[in-house]
Parts: sequence; structure tokens; C-alpha cells
Amino acid sequence: MLDAEGTFAVRMRQRRTARGHSLATLAASINERIPGTKLYTASTLSRFESGKRRIHLDDAYRIATRLGVEIETMLSPVTCTACDDFPPAGFVCQTCGAQAVWP
Repeated sequence: MLDAEGTFAVRMRQRRTARGHSLATLAASINERIPGTKLYTASTLSRFESGKRRIHLDDAYRIATRLGVEIETMLSPVTCTACDDFPPAGFVCQTCGAQAVWP
């Protein structure tokens, strides 16, 4: 089972790719739309997703907000290891039966 940071990283990648955002696009979006935010780079977000950099609460909140997801959703434990509870658009997980929903 993943810890909270690992779960957040998995969910961050899922939501980002489901929305069609590259790391650079998401970084620019956070930097533009959330006042008072420190500057994020694609490299910083990549390190969050890969677990090479710790995700602080303020970072998690800004990322979740920009992805349009409640932070509680981003931190809820992953229950299916086949699809990480988020199958690709148009698919149903053969292991847990989860259906893809648009984020």
C-alpha cells in the first residue's frame, strides 16, 4: 500500500494525463492562476510524481486545486492495483470493474 505522498503522486499523474496536460502545461497553469504561488517547473512536478521530491501540503493543495479535484480525493488510498482506481477514458477495469469517468 502506498503512503499519502505516493498516493497523491499516482493520482496527480492520473488526473494530469486524463486532462491531456503535460508537466509543463500544468506548471504554467498553476503559476498563472493561483496568486501568490511560487514558480513551479515541469521538472519540479516530475520529481513530485516520481517520488524524488516530497510534496508539501501547500504544493498538494495548489496542484489538486488546479486539477479541479478535492485534496481528499487525491489522498484517498488506491484500492485496485490493476488500474489505480482510475481506468483510462472509455475503459472498464477487468479487475475491479471501475468505469472511466471524465475528470
